[in-house]
Amino acid sequence: MKLYRKPRAWLAAGVAATMLACALAAGCAPQAPSQVPSTSDDSSAAPSAMTGMYTPDYDPNGPVIKQEGDVLVERTPVSDDLFNVDVLKADMRGCYACHGNLNELMLNMYPQHNPSQGLNGVNPTISQCLDCHNRASYAGNLGDMLHAIHNVGEADSQVQCFNCHASSVEDGMKLWDQVKYDELKGITSVENVNGTFTFDQDYTVSQDEMPNAQWMGNDYDIMRFDNTAEGKPLDQEMFDTWEISITGEVAEEKTWKLVDLIAEAEAAGVVVTTPLVAQCTINPLGGEAVAQVEVTGIPLEWILDKVDINDNAVGAMWYTPDGERAGYRGVNLDELEGHTSLLAYQFNGEPISWNNGYPCVLWIGGICADHISKNFSELRISDEDHSLGTEGVPFPGEGTLQSSGKPNLGFMNTIEGQVIQAGEPFAFEGWANGFDVAVTALEFSMDGGETWTRCETPDIDNNRWIHWNYEFTPSVEDGDTAYVLCVRAVDAIGRTTPTPVKMMVNAKTTMPEPTVTE
Repeated sequence: MKLYRKPRAWLAAGVAATMLACALAAGCAPQAPSQVPSTSDDSSAAPSAMTGMYTPDYDPNGPVIKQEGDVLVERTPVSDDLFNVDVLKADMRGCYACHGNLNELMLNMYPQHNPSQGLNGVNPTISQCLDCHNRASYAGNLGDMLHAIHNVGEADSQVQCFNCHASSVEDGMKLWDQVKYDELKGITSVENVNGTFTFDQDYTVSQDEMPNAQWMGNDYDIMRFDNTAEGKPLDQEMFDTWEISITGEVAEEKTWKLVDLIAEAEAAGVVVTTPLVAQCTINPLGGEAVAQVEVTGIPLEWILDKVDINDNAVGAMWYTPDGERAGYRGVNLDELEGHTSLLAYQFNGEPISWNNGYPCVLWIGGICADHISKNFSELRISDEDHSLGTEGVPFPGEGTLQSSGKPNLGFMNTIEGQVIQAGEPFAFEGWANGFDVAVTALEFSMDGGETWTRCETPDIDNNRWIHWNYEFTPSVEDGDTAYVLCVRAVDAIGRTTPTPVKMMVNAKTTMPEPTVTE
């Protein structure tokens, strides 16, 4: 399968790569990739954490990077013969060779890269980039863009083919970051890995950690963006005068002030406070466009009981006060059954922030986040079909936009290449969510998927995510070595995450001193 379309200028490079692979198979050693000039004036200095480029006195064992929270990271496992560093030049290859933090890189792009905001302790990978760019026509082909951005083929290019790619006779050019675990030495394989699995569904993040797609679809999107950027205090008068309406296919359209609805719901004892998850339809495999907060709100069912809905009513759509659609898609009324649907006015016990939809949000749990309405003001009931997946963007798993689709899962607060202590337990951490179908098990492998250890997740509330931990103790007898944990999810109708997510850690018998601080 091609990972990108090759421009004409790349035909010669592809042929050259195949000839190079054949020469290697015949016993002719290829030349090392051209080294990128140092960005430091002092040629004896260690490489920059953001550039990761070689300098003459570069540590032959690769840099040990000290990150925030005193976490140590070694991007490349070091084998006894230094094969990874001296032959494969692994520290000069892949995205992290030049960019120490992909979240920071994308946030500093112009225009700002929308989906990536550095949330939930999720570290982006090239696979997540491919999920959006190579499977969604609107996003643009990743290969074409990256080759252009990096001036590949130009005289002033700082990137050579093998900085980003690996080559073989069978598979041609592949992205290094996607095949590196098959090429690197110093990774210990563990058959039928035995770790301690725990999970909960109550774990929440702060409002600042909630993903926000600032697509600027209407005036209220612009207002939220500007007020957030300017640090504007919340407008209490807006909250006090905000109105909620039910219109369309009802016997009599009704409008209430939000504050009056809240007071009436509190008096009736129907206000709900519960953790709820939201995941974007186009969240790539292992991506960060997912979050769970504690939501306080009024059940939508309780509000709908206040109006007489016509017999021909089918679907519903939501709007902001100026009549613009809020959220990307509506829902059919019968599809609300089994979902926690709230007119929310607090997240984590606090007023909703500008960015997250102040003063109120219509939140429907257990389905994708593009059904969540920020700045919600009007629920318009119609005789039209607004069923999931019928309005342009396919619902995950049903002609899914991403191959990852559902069930989806990822790592949190764990960093690729993280240095851990041999002989002491280390807990991998992550999330899992199946959108509208519950995740019933997670499966773990440390031998590249040859064997899998299954861990059940019974009695799941599908309105919430699964926050999981998998505690593993690296053996002292294995010495200084790396391990790669593969994780996949299984849902209630038997689907398995098509491509497992992976995370490499480096176990050390003696913890090293950092050579670089980010």
